Amino acid sequence: MNILAIDSLTAALSVSACSLDRSATVTCSGLGQHAERMVDLVARALDIVGVEPRAVQLIACPEGPGSFTGLRLAYAAAKGIQLAAGCPLLPVPTLELYAHGLADWPGAVVAALDAKKERFYLQVFRRGEAATGPLDASEADCARLLDPEERVIVVGPDAQAFLERLRGAFPAIDAAALPTAPDQAVNALMARAKAAFACYTNPVPDHAGPVYVRKSDAEASAT
Repeated sequence: MNILAIDSLTAALSVSACSLDRSATVTCSGLGQHAERMVDLVARALDIVGVEPRAVQLIACPEGPGSFTGLRLAYAAAKGIQLAAGCPLLPVPTLELYAHGLADWPGAVVAALDAKKERFYLQVFRRGEAATGPLDASEADCARLLDPEERVIVVGPDAQAFLERLRGAFPAIDAAALPTAPDQAVNALMARAKAAFACYTNPVPDHAGPVYVRKSDAEASAT
């Protein structure tokens, strides 16, 4: 079971690799340097677990939403290794990764990722199931999706920032932030890949790409 997972959506670039008996996660910070460091970080993770790039049997990356550059970088690197190794590629919805491990929480889980322009990429989960799709939304939009009686955990890299905004729109909310660290996100990605390894028989087609949710600036200005 040789699996590789790549996450480049935040200021930290994280890569996780595993073989049958070893696993490793390596992370480096430096916004704007992910493209330059990607190859070295992937090589380091694979070297620690003793796997050659061509021996990778499954590769996983975030599907989106997220920053256009970060999504494209992880997806392009994953597809390049996929072609070299002849293995399947597993894209996993980004916001599901942040909610990983909280299926037993009795209230709502809100996954939040800063989308800039005073908005966030958001998704609400209850009991491990998606209660909404991924949204490009404001804190006021999110407040309307929550029950005043339920307890809320906000997760994701920007959990604390979003919770502060949410409290402004929903002062009575019973909520706490549980920010997602870079290694947590890529390890959740690896967990999803391991769970799918034995039965993943529907690899994405060659023309598939990230799910952006929001239009690019060029697309928005053209409409």
